Amino acid sequence: MESTSPTVKSERGDAVWGKLPDALTENILARLPIPILAQSRLVCKNWNSIILSDALTELRSQNNPVETWFLISWKPQKSIVVYDPSSRHWHEMPAHSLIAGDSQILGTAGGLLFVVSYFKCSSGGTDSEGHWYYEDFQFTVCNPLTGSWRKISCNNSVLDIYIVGMTYNHQSNSYIILLCGSSARGKQYLATEVYESSTDCWTDGDDFILPESETHFEFVQREAVCVDGFFFCLLNDTVHAYDLQRGKWTPLPAKVPPTDAFISLLGCCSGLLMVTELAPLQLSPGDASLPFRIWELEQSTMKWVEKQMAPPSLSNTFFDPGWHEDYYVFGQGEWLCLWTLEEDFRAFAYDCSRKQWHQLPRSHLLEGLDWLDNLCGMPFEPSFKARV
Repeated sequence: MESTSPTVKSERGDAVWGKLPDALTENILARLPIPILAQSRLVCKNWNSIILSDALTELRSQNNPVETWFLISWKPQKSIVVYDPSSRHWHEMPAHSLIAGDSQILGTAGGLLFVVSYFKCSSGGTDSEGHWYYEDFQFTVCNPLTGSWRKISCNNSVLDIYIVGMTYNHQSNSYIILLCGSSARGKQYLATEVYESSTDCWTDGDDFILPESETHFEFVQREAVCVDGFFFCLLNDTVHAYDLQRGKWTPLPAKVPPTDAFISLLGCCSGLLMVTELAPLQLSPGDASLPFRIWELEQSTMKWVEKQMAPPSLSNTFFDPGWHEDYYVFGQGEWLCLWTLEEDFRAFAYDCSRKQWHQLPRSHLLEGLDWLDNLCGMPFEPSFKARV
C-alpha cells in the first residue's frame, strides 16, 4: 500500500475544512472548550479570524454561560496554569512574552491580566513586606487567549502598592484599575489612583486616611474586590469600600465575624462574601469539620450572615491545624477556590449556586512548586472578546 506524507494529509484536511460554509464552521467552533478553541486559532487564517470575531463570541454566549477559571501563576512565569471547574480539568496557557521573567500578575478581570514588569536597577523592587515599588516599572494589560496587549503609563501618586483592584465592563468593553498605597503626604495618608481604559488616563481619588489610633495597619489581602460599582478591601478588622462614582473611601459598619488569622473577601454572584478560619480552640469538642466559614454581607442589615461551612468529609485530606497561614482563598462568580501548598499543592472548589464542594485533581503541571516561587492564585474569566 502506498503511504501518504503528512504534508499531503494536511493539505487534504485543509481542503476539506476550507470548503465548509463559515456559518457551519462557526457552529462547530462555538461548541469547543476554550482551551481547544485557543489551539484551533493555529489551524488557518480563516479559523483564527472566525474565532476572534464578534459573531462567534455572540454565538458562544448563547450556548455557554460566563466561565470562571482558577488561575495559578508563579515566577518565572514561563506558563500559566488554569483549572476549569465545570470540566474539572487543568490546562496550561503559555505566558505572553510581556509577562515572562521579572513580572507579576497583579489582577484579572473579564479575561484580561493586569501585569507589572520591573527593571533591575538601583531603585524599585519590593520592601521587606513584599510591597511593590513601581517607579521603575511598566504596567501592561493583556489577553492571554488572543495575545493582544497594551502598555499603561504609570502615575506618580502611589509610591508603593498595598491594594490592587480591577473590574471589566462587558457592555462597553472597557476596564478600570484601582491602586492604593503610600504617598508623599505622610504615613497616615494612602493615595488612591484610578485608571480608565476608555480615556486611557489616571485620575487621583480620595485619600485612604488611616485612623490616628492605628499604630499598625495590615491589609489582609492585596486584591480589592469589585461588587456593584464598589471596590472592597479589608484593613485590620474593618472592611472599607471605594465608591467608583464618587471617588470616596468609606468604612463599613458591619462587624467582621470572629476569626483566627485567616480572612478573605470575595466578589461572587450573590454579592460580597467573606471566608474566615476558626482557631482549633474555637471548634466544638469532637468537631471534625474544616474550620472554614463562608459569610455573606446582608445589605439591608449590614451584617455578615453565615452561609456555609466546609463539610467534615474534607478535613482528613486537607486541614492541618498547625498551618493556618498556608491557606488561601480566591473566587468570583459561582466559584471559589481554597488552596494550600504546605507539602504539595492541594485545593478544593466550592460551587456557590449548588452549595457543593469538590477536591481539585492533582496535576503534573503543579509538581515541584514552592512558596519561594511567589505562587499566587486568582479568578480568571476566559474571553476572546475582552479588549485591552
